[in-house]
Amino acid sequence: MNILITGASSGIGKRLAIDYLKAGHVVYCCGRDLPALNQIKERFPNLAIILNFDVF
Repeated sequence: MNILITGASSGIGKRLAIDYLKAGHVVYCCGRDLPALNQIKERFPNLAIILNFDVF
């Protein structure tokens, strides 16, 4: 399954992203904190897709 999570760099969004990644899903992780998103990518290189942006 492909999952899109906004706010994946912290809080509930990060927890959900990690839980889905652990279950083997491809997760599109959106957020503003690039270093935090890169940590997720390093942990799940084949499943996490990082999208760094902010909405104004």
